[in-house]
Amino acid sequence: MKKAILVKDLEAGMVFAEPVIAESGTILIDKGTPVFPRYKALLTLWGILSVYIEESIGDKAPDKNAAEGRQLQIEPFTKFLQEYTRIITKTSEVFNLIRDYKAVPVQELKDISFGIYATVLSTGTAIVDYLLINDNTYADKLSHHSVMVAIISTIIGQEIQLPEKDLNALILSGMLHDIGKFAVPKQDDQNPYAHVLHGSALIKNIDGLPAEITLAALQHHELMDGSGKPSRLKGAQIHLLPRIIAIANEFQNEAFHEDCVNPFPVLQSLSIQMYNKYDPRVCIPFLIKMRDLLLNASVLLSDGQTARVILFPDGMIDRPVVQTTSGDIIDLSKNNQLSVQSIVTPDYLSLVL
Repeated sequence: MKKAILVKDLEAGMVFAEPVIAESGTILIDKGTPVFPRYKALLTLWGILSVYIEESIGDKAPDKNAAEGRQLQIEPFTKFLQEYTRIITKTSEVFNLIRDYKAVPVQELKDISFGIYATVLSTGTAIVDYLLINDNTYADKLSHHSVMVAIISTIIGQEIQLPEKDLNALILSGMLHDIGKFAVPKQDDQNPYAHVLHGSALIKNIDGLPAEITLAALQHHELMDGSGKPSRLKGAQIHLLPRIIAIANEFQNEAFHEDCVNPFPVLQSLSIQMYNKYDPRVCIPFLIKMRDLLLNASVLLSDGQTARVILFPDGMIDRPVVQTTSGDIIDLSKNNQLSVQSIVTPDYLSLVL
């Protein structure tokens, strides 16, 4: 049974009985998704006034944490993977339009950003685990990169408690930060920063896009110490959103490789540079979040052993203390012969990857 309810009356624990669909026809929230506290504000921002929920609000989604078995471990990842793939597919379609016609379909981008935010909210902290084991084999690298940067930026935005309005602008900024790569003329092909100028020009003055999104496209390669490009802006001259995207962009570029995912070196690099190149008010919460989420992560060591992260020595994110599958405790901060090579995908995911 289902019933219609005003968005303003939604409560945590309710379950959507029908998909929530945008005016463009994009599915924003799937049927069967539990209601999370921030959905109310999010739906209101998108102008959605009512939704359908399961009539018996006491029938909540199954408690997966209390259940046992490999299938219950697979289910949430499968749901995430399906939504993630759908988001990237839709992003690729929109980017093709931008590349071919140099026109920016604002509503479609807003629908995608809604899907990203809803996915982050519904997946919670597990989203980082899923991203770290997600393969990097999508044919459209720019769509994949843009979605990843938008998701990572959203996680950072939540950690620094950005207001809802700014979070939505941040997601769109993450989606569009590299959009200028579709507009760079051939004579500028060799300039690695030409895309920021052409991207900001492409989206400037587009109705429905806040001005800070243009700034994010223009400034996401600027650094706090003035060593960035293209304008060598410093400190307060750089808007908050591109400061966030600079960190998300660096993390995605350096942690994800063709054959593996290894977040440890880039996190160490960010920790070293966070007081000069990056904004520490943004960088520190992200590093703390990632360090906490990487505790108990399974990793492959440089000698072929698999191990579990059990501790991070102060200032040594890239050289944690690990326990191997044979039970040995190794402090990598004191063992220069070994290092972390990659995150290890849990074996149960071989059933769906």
